[in-house]
Amino acid sequence: MEKGKFYWLKTEPIEWLIDKSGWWVSKKCLFAGIQFNTHEKYNGDFSKKAIKHYLDTYFSKEIEPAEHTVIRETSKSLEEPTARQKKYGITVSDEPMPVKDQINFYIQNGMSFMLHGPSGVGKTQRVKEIDPDLTSITLCNGILPEDVIGKTIYPNGVAENGGVWIPPAWYVDLCKKCQNTPDKQHVLFIDEVTNARETTQSLIYHIALNKSIAQGVGKLPDNAVVVLAGNSKEESGAAYNMPAPLFRRLSHVYLDLNIQDWLEWGSEQSKSHPEEKGRLNIHPLIASFVATYPEVFYTEYDEDNPATFALDPRKWEKVSDKIYANKGVMRREILEADVGPEIATSLLQYAKNPPLSLEEIMEGAYTENDIPKVADAKLALALSLRYATPKQVGVVRQFIAKNLGKENLAVFDSAWVGKDDMKALMLAKVQASAGR
Repeated sequence: MEKGKFYWLKTEPIEWLIDKSGWWVSKKCLFAGIQFNTHEKYNGDFSKKAIKHYLDTYFSKEIEPAEHTVIRETSKSLEEPTARQKKYGITVSDEPMPVKDQINFYIQNGMSFMLHGPSGVGKTQRVKEIDPDLTSITLCNGILPEDVIGKTIYPNGVAENGGVWIPPAWYVDLCKKCQNTPDKQHVLFIDEVTNARETTQSLIYHIALNKSIAQGVGKLPDNAVVVLAGNSKEESGAAYNMPAPLFRRLSHVYLDLNIQDWLEWGSEQSKSHPEEKGRLNIHPLIASFVATYPEVFYTEYDEDNPATFALDPRKWEKVSDKIYANKGVMRREILEADVGPEIATSLLQYAKNPPLSLEEIMEGAYTENDIPKVADAKLALALSLRYATPKQVGVVRQFIAKNLGKENLAVFDSAWVGKDDMKALMLAKVQASAGR
């Protein structure tokens, strides 16, 4: 190259390999704007060069796997049990169990458990996905004991004649639901447990641990299951520690701020609005926007110096509901009420050039600039295509494999098949004809 002349360099995306520990490995990488050397001549000692300092100090930290990174393994999760395992009647699965499957396991088997997670992460919604008609109690320090455990009245005001127990409203409601559909598990959801003092928490001991309001009083139906929810002290300044007996005897499920899990859940058909055909848990535009700008997924709330607007998964679900309720028309004032002027402006600008649709992909009506560059945005696009028809799936898979990567292709395949055996057979044929 000659000094003073301009040259064009062709750049291509870097292909990374990710091992099980989460580290990224690549054969080659191109840096721009980083000096290899300063002023002195290069003597062969790379350890003292400016680019080495950059690699060690900054780049190495950037490629460490983020907390929300999910490494999806495709290895067999269930192996043939050994002779000794067969004697115990067990089979070992190494496949991670998604939170929604954990929640479903406890509810379907009638086992009480506690659901933990920061405010706004969607604890209530996850349980409602399984039992939309759940019965709920929200604990607060001002709640009356009779609202939780009922009250006893004495005819003629004479205690010696024995009292009559009046059940609380939630108990009557739960028993009615369980009686009407005895073949279904019904949830009693007790929320904000850790935001109540121990004296208030004590009201639910017997309910959560023994499935009755008190000894011999207010037995819960056999098809009722108790689900508690709350925050830890690290997640909420208003939280109290749970008493050891209550904490120890419960199973605990922890719901983390995982944007990939949220995107996958958001791309599912809404069970809360079955009357609206095609409605998803999260509007595709909102899912794509949050995936493209993951810093807006969740903002920390400082109780000492609270921000004007706090963002979290529940807030984005609310924004999504507003878009559906307004028939897709996005209005600045409606958005600003939840996310503030700055984010609303960004969202409206994003909506003017929305991500690719299934129709555009089928018609090939897109350019290289339309392909998302951010990993989470690629995942969001792959999941948004999960409702392709069997006739469309071949073209969609080719698009994902070429533009979104093999990992997202595996995610799409899993989401597209779901629990449909016929789709599984169709996919096997498509994979065989395409060489997977």
